[in-house]
Parts: sequence; C-alpha cells; structure tokens
Amino acid sequence: MNILIKDLHKSYQINNKIKQIVLKGLNLEIKQGEFCAIIGPSGSGKTTLLNLLGCIDRPDAGRIYFDQQEITELREKQLIQIRRNKIGYIFQFFNLIPTLTALENAQMPFWYARNKEHSKFNDNLSRLYKEIGIDDLKSRYPKQLSGGQQQRVAIARALANFPEFVLADEPTGNLDSVNTKEIMELMKQESKSLKASFLVATHDFSLLNYFDKVITLKDGVIDSISLNN
Repeated sequence: MNILIKDLHKSYQINNKIKQIVLKGLNLEIKQGEFCAIIGPSGSGKTTLLNLLGCIDRPDAGRIYFDQQEITELREKQLIQIRRNKIGYIFQFFNLIPTLTALENAQMPFWYARNKEHSKFNDNLSRLYKEIGIDDLKSRYPKQLSGGQQQRVAIARALANFPEFVLADEPTGNLDSVNTKEIMELMKQESKSLKASFLVATHDFSLLNYFDKVITLKDGVIDSISLNN
C-alpha cells in the first residue's frame, strides 16, 4: 500500500482551558513495501500518528490517502472495513483479551472472514506461530504468558490476515536481544513477501539498520528522513 499524508494536524483537549497540539502540519509518503521506522522523543507524536494511520482516531485537519483513496472523510463503517481487511496493528501494550486463548486472540482479525479465507488465514497463523516460537502456547491465556510471549501473540495477530499496511508501536520492547533480532528479521521478511508497508515506532536506535527509511519526528513535524541502501 502507498500512503500519502498531507498537512496533518491533531490536538487533544486536556481540559476547558488547555489544548495539547500534537501534530502540526505533518507531510509524509510511505511507498508500497517500504519498511520504515519512526523515531523521536516521548511526546513527539509517534503514537498519535500511528493511531491516525490505523483508522483508530481522526485528524483535526489534513488528508490521508491509502493508494489514492482519501480515508480522512470516510464513515466509521468504512474505516472498520479498512482496519479489518488492510491494516495490521501491533500495540505497545499487546491489547490481548484476557478471556481468550493465545490462538483465539490472534484469530480475532478474521473472525468474520468467509470460510475459504478463514482457512487461509489460519494456515498463515500456524506458520507464524512456529516461526515466532510460540507454537506450544496456543491454548494458554494471556495471564499465563510472559510479556515477551504476549508481544509475540500480538505480532502474529497483526500479520495473520496478510495486511497491506502494518503499524507497530515498540514491537520489540518486551523482548531480549536475541528474540528482538528474530522478530525484526521476520517482520522485514513479511514486508517484502507481502509487499506490505510497515511503519514501526521505536526508541531502540540499534534497530535502525533494519529499515529502508528512518523518519525522525520532532515537535509534531518531520525533522528528517534518512534512507538506508
């Protein structure tokens, strides 16, 4: 998926008197299949940008295009379809349902898929569980998993239905260095095999060599963009 962002603004009303301005006219393009990182200090707007691109929140002003389709004015029902069919989201704090098993949590994005698609997504999920190293944890509940194991379930869930655009908020924050390397290589491999665009928010500068493009966000605008050959 090709993503184009034009003059994006977002603020939040803290109370009756204070408004926090987060994004201030942000412009960005992410090309199909690009594996991109977004970095910047806390409060620079990284998570806000991910939520806007993930169709979870709406901007105050500006436009977002997915493959030339403007999504900023779509109705909620249309946004739900985009989230369900085109976007994978790896949340910083997992967002697993405590009453569902690890497998059931990862199946959530395709619960309402047609039978043929459901079978295809389940096969892909089985592959991901083996590659991520959690194949023996499918029947466990989130409270029975470590933070790193919960993060792996969240990653498998985001990749299960062959998304065109994957958003990840600190996806390796709960993993050790060995597992971080494995997960980064898996995500990059998935990006290339699916021709899916990835935008990964991270504070770990040791990971930046994995990415095609590194976007630095500062004070709600793009401060710099660097490309890795």
